[in-house]
Amino acid sequence: SAMKAFGEVREWGIGRLVEKLKNEAARNGGVVSVVEPFRNAVFCILLWMCFGSKPDEEMVTSVQGVMREVLLTGVGLDEALPIPAFFFRRRRARMLEIRRRQRKTLLALINQRRDAPPPAGGAYVDTLFNLKVGDGRSLNDEELGTLCS
Repeated sequence: SAMKAFGEVREWGIGRLVEKLKNEAARNGGVVSVVEPFRNAVFCILLWMCFGSKPDEEMVTSVQGVMREVLLTGVGLDEALPIPAFFFRRRRARMLEIRRRQRKTLLALINQRRDAPPPAGGAYVDTLFNLKVGDGRSLNDEELGTLCS
């Protein structure tokens, strides 16, 4: 079952969370802020489930940073709204740059996964590699990146 397949992922995520909380408690005289460590642990678990391998700290920081920017700036919102670009030229340029960084970050992970043997429990991105869209073609990199974000 999926619950058993991702048992190692959950244990690792919880262990990571406990370690971060212990370190913060030691630094702050027993006082901890739980929101950020919990958010980070859940994000790490989701990264592993999506891409099929344990993320290192650099990967977590990179993906988490770009995804936070996407959420805070509303990247993708402008693509859906028919607002003339000249009204919000700077904002649009910033959003396009964030979207470009998001694609670059996620495509590196997607290509890494594509070149590796499938993990024991499977990974979300692996299910997308064989997926066919309406006209019978496979998903392109842009579509894979969007579905993994």
